[in-house]
Amino acid sequence: MSGTTGDWSRLSVWSVIAFSFNTLGSVAGRTTNLLAALPAVVAVYSGVGLAGLGAVAAFSTALIIGVAVLKYRNFQYLIGDSSIQVRQGVVAKRHLDLEFRRVQNLNIEQPVYFRPFRLVSLKVEGAGSSTEEIVLSALTIAAARAIREKISSKRGDVAATSGQATENSGSDQATHDPQRILTRSLSDLVIHGLTNNRAWIILGGAAAFFGQFADQAIPYAEQDLGFDPGGFIEHLSFPGLALIVISALLLALAATAVLSVLGAIMGYWGFELLRSDEGYQARFGLFNRREINVLRSRIQAIRIRRDWLDMLLGRMNVLLGQIHGRFSGSADGQLYVPSLLAAESDRLVADALGAPALDEMEFLPVSRHYLFRELGILVLLYWPAATLMSVMHDTLLGVGLALPIFVTHAVLRWVSWSRWGIAVTDEFVVVRRGVVGVDHSIIPLYKLQRVAMTQSLLMRRRGLSTLRLWVASYNATVPWLPQQFVQRVVDFALYRVESTSRSWM
Repeated sequence: MSGTTGDWSRLSVWSVIAFSFNTLGSVAGRTTNLLAALPAVVAVYSGVGLAGLGAVAAFSTALIIGVAVLKYRNFQYLIGDSSIQVRQGVVAKRHLDLEFRRVQNLNIEQPVYFRPFRLVSLKVEGAGSSTEEIVLSALTIAAARAIREKISSKRGDVAATSGQATENSGSDQATHDPQRILTRSLSDLVIHGLTNNRAWIILGGAAAFFGQFADQAIPYAEQDLGFDPGGFIEHLSFPGLALIVISALLLALAATAVLSVLGAIMGYWGFELLRSDEGYQARFGLFNRREINVLRSRIQAIRIRRDWLDMLLGRMNVLLGQIHGRFSGSADGQLYVPSLLAAESDRLVADALGAPALDEMEFLPVSRHYLFRELGILVLLYWPAATLMSVMHDTLLGVGLALPIFVTHAVLRWVSWSRWGIAVTDEFVVVRRGVVGVDHSIIPLYKLQRVAMTQSLLMRRRGLSTLRLWVASYNATVPWLPQQFVQRVVDFALYRVESTSRSWM
């Protein structure tokens, strides 16, 4: 860090690397867009050759580096007595003044391209929207820790951030070392990759690539190789075609499983959870090392997520939700602990919020009248469509097509209804829901920001109401509960919020 505290400072020139990768990421977009662009790259190569493609690549690289240099030249920051300020922007100038008291997280990240230089990035996240985020790139570990310690001391939680050093931190020794309470082994990460398979999103995005590839590959096969794919398929028997389709599906499933496991290993390699008196710190990442810090006082809710395979293998994924970031997956500002056993999950939840184990809670289910209403809506949707199709074709084809879809939809509605429920203790409200898997959201009553009871005419006739709960990071809805129960929950929740002296932050 150049300059001194109180003066406007510039980042290291090495930050151009970080700005370049950020610009490249903005241009490239998601992985699916990159896959869809591959045929275009092939087309450019076919038209201009390797030299032309190299020229295009060189120009693009120079443009990205040029933009990164401009961002570096126009980036300044100031660590003041009560806030951190940043001036940035090439065309549109922006001045951000983030008060220390609004700082939610102080996380250190070490991207793979910074590891050879022993540099890190410090991400300062505000408690408001995503616009309240400052990233100071290419800092030395000592400089990043110094900034973090100053902001933490002004925020009054030095102990919460002591001992937080990234890999290769040298001889820097914290004042109070946090205690390591949890690690994830390679087998845990493999299970997490299998049970939380998200690689189908990549394959779905690859459909655009394969569609464009087929447009070029089929003419090539017919003209240059003398092979007719269409004729080959036409001459296949039904068992042969079915075997090819099943084999393709099995290969796709195997590919998604492998990609998902690799993603889990790369994302959470070396995962360890450390505990201090004030909160938690998670360190993980194979190529990009990350540190996520969460103060216990900032935890607004805990979500325990289980997909169907998690349930089969007895695993749980715990998400400690803060104010900043959407309450999902691994959003910045949220601490995600993957693939825990039930006992490990219970210990973490009890330590973080003091909540009892889930199997000790008695859940009140949603009224069966809600299920009847949902099934009635499905009948009203499917019956006219099936009847119209059958009349138009003068056959029972419409009913034959609609019936299995209706039954599947109805079963999913029934499963969703059967899992939806709520449990209330003296300190917490727990909402349970799910279809393929089951999610539990544990909300401390004293952290509630808003609570409401709504009722439609049909619900009023049956003495039912819908309960809605809001905290700073999450909201939950439980429909069609007994009206008297909902009123008691609302009154008790408001009493707990007004009577407690504990701060929700």
